[in-house]
Amino acid sequence: MKQLVRTTTEERIRLPFLDGIRGLAALYVVFCHILPHQGENLPLWISLPTKLIRYGSFSVAIFIVLSGYCLMLPVSRSQTGYIQGNLFHYFKKRARRILPPFYAAIIFCCVLALIILTLERFTTFQWREVHFD
Repeated sequence: MKQLVRTTTEERIRLPFLDGIRGLAALYVVFCHILPHQGENLPLWISLPTKLIRYGSFSVAIFIVLSGYCLMLPVSRSQTGYIQGNLFHYFKKRARRILPPFYAAIIFCCVLALIILTLERFTTFQWREVHFD
């Protein structure tokens, strides 16, 4: 059973099963946010297991703990107990990893907002129907 995957450029540990658990925890949080708003629109066979959604905060805690563990692996494996390089190097590596998907998500949301705005202005599509009682 392969537990550790090492790259040749750096002595880096990758634990794929932890990435999988973190992914499942993140997906669970997404469902916890989506399903309460779609409850009346879902078929009965999908809405029955929604009672499990009330445990979404545990999923957030699991994700944070596993992420912290993964971030501390390089420190615990080093001989000195410190991250190799300096603080600027660490932030540069983190920014290179985090900022591209962040900017992609912002661009995607802006394009989606423009599409919805255009549809509302020039067609009969309305994002939210206004009911006056």
